This record gives sequence, C-alpha cells and structure tokens, in this order.
Amino acid sequence: MKKVEIFSTFCENTENYKNRIAIASRLLCEGKQKDILCRYRQTTPERAGMISVIKALKALGRKADITVYTDSKFIVDAIKKDWMYDWIEKNDKKRANFDLWKVIYKLTEEYKIEFEWAKPSYGNIADLKAAALDIFDDIPIKKDTVYENSEA
Repeated sequence: MKKVEIFSTFCENTENYKNRIAIASRLLCEGKQKDILCRYRQTTPERAGMISVIKALKALGRKADITVYTDSKFIVDAIKKDWMYDWIEKNDKKRANFDLWKVIYKLTEEYKIEFEWAKPSYGNIADLKAAALDIFDDIPIKKDTVYENSEA
C-alpha cells in the first residue's frame, strides 16, 4: 500500500475580514505533490482546520497508509484521546462542529490514518501558510453552508 503524507493547516488574512480564512493542504506521495487551497467567506478557525483535513483525505481517492500532520492540536487530541469516537457514539449533536466530526470519523473508518501534531512553523505547514497568504486574494471562495446557516 502506498504511503501518503498530508500536511494540513489554515491561515487568516486579518486585512480582509470579509474573506478571511484560507485552508491549505499538501499531499505527498512517491515524490509527487498536490496542494489544495481554498478560502471561506465565513467560518471559524476550528472548522477551517477540520475542513482542510477533510478536503485532503477526500482528494486521495484510493487506499493508502496515511499520516496527517496538522497544526491543530485539538484535532489530533480529539482523535488520539478518543474524544471524537465518544462524541460519535453518543451522537452528541450539541458538540461544536459535529457535522465535520462525523465526516472525519467516516474517513478514519475508511482509511488507515495516523494523526500527528506539527508546529505551525514546521516545514510544509509553514510553506503552505506562506503560499496561501501570498495568493490569498486569488484563492477561490467557498461557502461553509452549515456555519453560515447556523448564524442566521
């Protein structure tokens, strides 16, 4: 089975609050690299980190041994300390971002995934943040429908 490394993060452009959060993921497999960048007009940093992981995993399209490096300690802890599994088992719909936790849970059932925390200044994570900020205004804008509808 192929080994894939995923680096996942988000960044905020504080100068342009309206379209403020970009997600960035990098997939590395057998010397090949694929970057995924998009920004959200309204979402939270926590949701952005989760969406970044989800988009990267969904982009794989095939089975692999996967290591996800993210600068979100909360995502890593929620999975490694079994919090996510408890929330899903209890169907804890009041849990913040439960819609995204359900998606991550399904993906962890589908793929063999190891989650690791990486400092925001770590190589690929720092590169992704810099790349996203460099082209921030050119990154396509998406809508976090669940979040925006909950704000109404």
